[in-house]
Amino acid sequence: MLIPPHLNAWNVSLLFVHVPKTGGSAIESALASLEGRSVGTASALWRRVKRCRPGDGRDWGASVHMPEAEALETARTCHHAPSPILSFAVVRNVTEVARSAWEWLRQAKYMPAPTCAAFATNAYRDPKGSPHAFAHPQHGFLGPCTLVFAYRRGLVWSFLHMLAPRLRRWSAMRTVNAAPPRRTQAQTPSCTRIPSPTDEALVAAADVVGVLIPSCAPLTAAQRTAIRTLKPV
Repeated sequence: MLIPPHLNAWNVSLLFVHVPKTGGSAIESALASLEGRSVGTASALWRRVKRCRPGDGRDWGASVHMPEAEALETARTCHHAPSPILSFAVVRNVTEVARSAWEWLRQAKYMPAPTCAAFATNAYRDPKGSPHAFAHPQHGFLGPCTLVFAYRRGLVWSFLHMLAPRLRRWSAMRTVNAAPPRRTQAQTPSCTRIPSPTDEALVAAADVVGVLIPSCAPLTAAQRTAIRTLKPV
């Protein structure tokens, strides 16, 4: 999702990298409120970075979960986004992500639900025949200069309110990726998958500090300090 400079206090192009099952729909929906759109699931479709070079072989993730490297290229080449472009993302406990992904896939909204064996080995595909976005590790969506917020710490909301005080949150979106009630969990067959050690290390590091700030992120010293001193809202 690409937010133009005039909609944030830092006057930069903001690129939200939507890692699956990390609360991204709630963030996209809230950002859509900056231009007066009703907060909700439909507004999460607003300003998504869409591919402009079809057929180049990079067909996983669609426009919803586009990896940062491709999203940056598309933002610059096709959306003519002015520099600097500051990208940010959220990462989440790998077990919670797997549980949320399995629950979503079992609903079979857009494709037949995969078997547990296929889910456990990430051997399932989307309706277009590409490896499903949920089958990719969280770190695979990030770039070397992406700000990485910890889902557990919630500082991404403090960051967004700092840049856009007018931002509104839809309370219902807070439960979109929440763990289902224990009663529901007990009634639903569970399925686990082997976690990515890189993802586990990434999430653990982000959980400690709240947000990982790469040295190459296009930030001033004052902006880095502002991010490091964020408090939960």
